[in-house]
Amino acid sequence: MILILSDDSDHSTTEVCFWLDRLNGNYRVISSSDIYNQLTISFPSSKRYLPFDSVYVIWNRRWSIGDFVPSEYTSNKEVDSDIRKNLISELNTLDRYIWNNFDNAKWLDKFQDIYVNKLKILDLAHQIGFKIPNGLLTTCKEELIKFKNKYSNIICKSISDNIAIQTDEYFFYGYTNEISDGILKELPDSFFPSFFQESIDKQVEIRVFYLFGDIYAMAIFSQTDEKTKADFRRYNDKNPNRNVPFNLPTQIEDLIHEFMKRSGLNSASFDFILSNEDEYVFLEVNPVGQFGMVSKPCNYNLEKKIAEKLIEYDCEK
Repeated sequence: MILILSDDSDHSTTEVCFWLDRLNGNYRVISSSDIYNQLTISFPSSKRYLPFDSVYVIWNRRWSIGDFVPSEYTSNKEVDSDIRKNLISELNTLDRYIWNNFDNAKWLDKFQDIYVNKLKILDLAHQIGFKIPNGLLTTCKEELIKFKNKYSNIICKSISDNIAIQTDEYFFYGYTNEISDGILKELPDSFFPSFFQESIDKQVEIRVFYLFGDIYAMAIFSQTDEKTKADFRRYNDKNPNRNVPFNLPTQIEDLIHEFMKRSGLNSASFDFILSNEDEYVFLEVNPVGQFGMVSKPCNYNLEKKIAEKLIEYDCEK
């Protein structure tokens, strides 16, 4: 059986499941909430009452049991924060224990592989031979001023997952932002550890989806719109960026293969820049990035390809 670990809102999971149905795949999807309803583990017995059995393949799509803490478990606002931290710690410990029981399954991909450190990834990319932007992680305004004087145009970006905050009226999302002279002037002499990079003039941005040795690339013409120049995720719904299939040079594809080999990943989404000097610049990699944004505009039909690959591995057992 194929086990899919996802959340209830992931549209890509739904589309892959459509193809699994069409191709007669034997699968089950579970979300974090399912663990609360169907979990019993006895000790020292090895008997496990879990919501699945006979698992041969696991697609770790979008899963984090620590993100799901039912509201009834925290009701006192004065202590909610501390209680929630403790519950999340308990759940994450349980989470790691459960999935360690499935080491013999074929994973796409294992938890220890998908939680990547963006700074470590930049080091790896540079060691392999990718060109990466010059960067600076600092807490000192004086050092940041020196960095900006050297590269003139610089950006600030997160080194972990982008923040996303939703209220009843608004949705706030963290983007890559340019650091203007005005922003720099307002900064205190010291600040929270922050990551800065030189801003590279680009022809296009390139999103690459890698799946078990196959590479699917898409060019994003983000520079034709002021709104999307610094970060194409600032989507212009009225006038969307043009997205087209793209052929990477063999040298860049070889580096991607080497990167995936060293990282231990089977699947991931890459972000690159094609600079005005025709250089391919590595930005980052996301093991659970959205592939639908590449699949649909380029007619790659990645949802079907993922379903076929899951079934292929399931049939090998």
